[in-house]
Amino acid sequence: MRIALVTEGTYPVRSGGVSTWCDQLLTGLPEYVWTVVGLTATDAERAVLPVPPSVRSVVLHPLWGPQPPAPRRRRKGANLRTAVQEALFLLWDAALAPDG
Repeated sequence: MRIALVTEGTYPVRSGGVSTWCDQLLTGLPEYVWTVVGLTATDAERAVLPVPPSVRSVVLHPLWGPQPPAPRRRRKGANLRTAVQEALFLLWDAALAPDG
């Protein structure tokens, strides 16, 4: 099973408190494959704690600072209006589906 652990301002860029709990969780469940997503204040913060072998990747995402360029992916032959309409219809159906 793959699991994403999303943290904000704690593991793996800070030690103690919640970071200790996160480390115990990752170390205590080595049978799972982990991706750690750390929400940081800026892109200057770096991971300071070692991660267990079960962690496949650590992604640090700064909340403030320059925005990364938006991905430019489109299906061949589809225009933007059609793609947005299809996405909105899917979202609408998912939100209002009778089966929950």
